[in-house]
Amino acid sequence: MNDNKPTQELVRQLVQKTCRLNGPVEEAEKQTIVQLGWDSLEIVTLVVELEETYGIELDIDNLRSDTTLGELMAQILG
Repeated sequence: MNDNKPTQELVRQLVQKTCRLNGPVEEAEKQTIVQLGWDSLEIVTLVVELEETYGIELDIDNLRSDTTLGELMAQILG
């Protein structure tokens, strides 16, 4: 387990670095994965980055097309 604890700001920075956004992360948090236009590669890349950075395990199979970025972040932050 990694001792590096995720914070909202650190997760936001990782999202900005990893995925396409058409505005600030704070606005994107209300949008679904489909609305953000992310493809499966972007989603997998983000999940892998989060898992490796924070030593957490995310179930990518639980991510649905109607999952919002905010819901994903809540799952990460626990």
